[in-house]
Amino acid sequence: MILKKYLEAVYTIWPKFYDQFVDPDFYFDRNKAIKELSIKQNEKILEIGVGTGLNLPFYPKHCTVYGIDFSEAMLEKAKQKKSDAKVILKIMDAENMDFSSNFFDKVLITYVLRVTLNPKKVLKEIVRILKPRGKLIIVDQFKVKNSLFLTICQPLKFLYGSGRDYFFEDLIKGIPFAIKSKKKIGIEKRTYMYILVKK
Repeated sequence: MILKKYLEAVYTIWPKFYDQFVDPDFYFDRNKAIKELSIKQNEKILEIGVGTGLNLPFYPKHCTVYGIDFSEAMLEKAKQKKSDAKVILKIMDAENMDFSSNFFDKVLITYVLRVTLNPKKVLKEIVRILKPRGKLIIVDQFKVKNSLFLTICQPLKFLYGSGRDYFFEDLIKGIPFAIKSKKKIGIEKRTYMYILVKK
């Protein structure tokens, strides 16, 4: 609870300069990631950790996008972004979402698993709210090998809101998703896009 309150405080400050100063360090081809969702007519899309809404302008008009975030300050910034899609923004904890089961056709989650306190619980919630054979796209930084330097820096990275480093295979172990592809994306060498389908 204390850690969650601390992160909420950090993400109250971040929106003031996120788009200009933080995002360039994590930049990836947002349009490419959303195109990989292969969004069909009238589909319901969930974006977890919508943040300041940097992905919203890239969604097509023929879908409804639900964007959730635990930071009210982030969502206030997201409301200012234009999108052709119908956008519904909600304050919500990704570990305990209040959507009904099998509600969404597709889910996008970018740079969130590394900052959430319980990434496996988030993945299990995605399984619950995603329709059978629904697609999940994850864009994030992951470990590619054990690194003493990253281990030493881990506490500092968590304190300023950059999160933890995980091996993707450890996170997904025991979660009913099939990995369809893994692609390098973004300017940071450890950033990957995973395309998964619910089993």
